[in-house]
Amino acid sequence: MSRIVAWPDSTTRNTTAYESLDTAARRNVDDAPVPVLVPDDPKLLASAIVTTGTHWAAVATAAAGQHVSIQMSGQAKVYPHIKAAQGTYEVRGHAAFVTHNEGVWVASWIENGVAYNIELECADLKDVACQDSAAVVALAETLRFVGGRGEVQQ
Repeated sequence: MSRIVAWPDSTTRNTTAYESLDTAARRNVDDAPVPVLVPDDPKLLASAIVTTGTHWAAVATAAAGQHVSIQMSGQAKVYPHIKAAQGTYEVRGHAAFVTHNEGVWVASWIENGVAYNIELECADLKDVACQDSAAVVALAETLRFVGGRGEVQQ
């Protein structure tokens, strides 16, 4: 099913982060069908690649031995016989799930009616950022809204 996207107020768009993206990334942000969130770290913004699809957008970037991937989806699979679970963490003021698998930390939550997840993987598994959930949650808190095609409809 399609999610109902609640576009953030256009005044909350972080133009500094948006302008730090390269031309191709900005073009894809402008075409995104969901609100795009990116990290506010200039090193991560400098290498960010933004891709989009019919109902989704994604950001991939890396710096200082850390790979960050952010997915945003305007679709949801709904199964009438399965009750939705409530996340046990809080990310960006929303109930969230935080998981760890194969050395990758993932935080997932719903914001603006959109499903978001952010993945953090370290080149060196001994990196302090990959020792527990704190780094991926802190990274999620740095995400800034940079736009999307629905943003201009306000």
